[in-house]
Amino acid sequence: MSDVVSVEAKGEYLAVTLKNGQSFFYHGKGKDKELINMVEGNGQSYYMLELTEEYACMSDFWGQNIRVYTRREKERDDVISLDISSVNESAPEKWMTAASNGESFLIDFRNGMEDRVQVFSTKNLQMLGGTTLRDMDYESLDNLSIEAATGDYVSVQDYAYGKNAHFDTKTMTKCFSFDDDSYYFYSDDKSRLTVAKDGKLIAYDAASGKELGTVPLKEGYDRGIFTDNVQIFGSENLICMVKDGTKDIILKDAVLSTFYEKGEAVFYRNEKGDTWYVYSLKEEKVVCSGESGTTEGTILFDDGNYFLNDYREIYETKTYKKVLDISSISTGVYGVSTRENLPYFVVWYQSGDTESSGRTVGSNIAYLYSKDGSEEIVGVIPNYVATADDGEVIVYDGEHTLYKMPLYSNHEIVKKAKEYVKGISLTDSQKKRYHIYSE
Repeated sequence: MSDVVSVEAKGEYLAVTLKNGQSFFYHGKGKDKELINMVEGNGQSYYMLELTEEYACMSDFWGQNIRVYTRREKERDDVISLDISSVNESAPEKWMTAASNGESFLIDFRNGMEDRVQVFSTKNLQMLGGTTLRDMDYESLDNLSIEAATGDYVSVQDYAYGKNAHFDTKTMTKCFSFDDDSYYFYSDDKSRLTVAKDGKLIAYDAASGKELGTVPLKEGYDRGIFTDNVQIFGSENLICMVKDGTKDIILKDAVLSTFYEKGEAVFYRNEKGDTWYVYSLKEEKVVCSGESGTTEGTILFDDGNYFLNDYREIYETKTYKKVLDISSISTGVYGVSTRENLPYFVVWYQSGDTESSGRTVGSNIAYLYSKDGSEEIVGVIPNYVATADDGEVIVYDGEHTLYKMPLYSNHEIVKKAKEYVKGISLTDSQKKRYHIYSE
């Protein structure tokens, strides 16, 4: 019992918190109390501030982090939940999620040697296609990169065998495949794919594999992408850009990374790979550059309004100014999302497997960074799965339930908290006890 840091009782309810951050809630008369909920900790101690028959509130030592819990049977009209017992009769031993486009998301549930892959809609958590990893012709998740690329297909990149495949989200049957040793580039919205093959750039509908058009490769170039008015060609050290059929623009010591269609911007690296650049076709000049990180990757998000560079820096594409540095956690960053109506950047972070044994343990979380430029983590979302198109987030309890819920700003949270406690305030002795030094 030396690990207990606080105990509170109210009526038939009892709450206990431990040094490692675990919380236990009991209900019953007298000594006949049963455990009704247990929350995993993160190694940080929390102290009970208040316990009523409606809610429980706890804080860390300094009062900087607050947790509020309501009784499970108390419904919230701003939260959607889905029971997925039909997918998993028992809690999975392990689970993982994948990069999401905002329209759909994917979770892999592992029990024993079997991986069950299920796709859901972000709009209402409707279950779409589902199958086993083996039925997709993969033995394990090792060497696979999976993404719910659009609402229509899931992409799988197999590094071991050099194969790429797209699967229909409703049926999880293969709808398109191509070799990984081909140079290829996706459009901004991932609906179109351009593959360099047989001396041509071939554009495909990414969800069906239907050929949409071709452009001959220029002599000396072996990769590229094209739209209705722009053609980009690349080689091991050159990039050639043609807009509206005008003169060629040549970039030397340049290796093509990606093309931002809406902003008409070419992302590339020098041949050594230690510097990255953004060239604007509108301004006909380099508008942004920087030192490359350890892990190379350029990810455009929020409809191209931002890009994540090398999993450590976020830039906005209106002025190409850096808005957030996340290099301190970059080794575990898998992606970033936001929406215009969100006051946060949602940084998806994962280290190791996320396992379940009746309770979820592991590290599949999201850090919330404020967009105000403070570069501080203002919130953490355990068991994070995806961010939906409407800005709400989806989490998984590790057992049988998915939840979709909104993210509120600090002002909205304070307003809702005041409405919730209906004017109740802490006494001076409570403020002193829980180290709360400001109103």
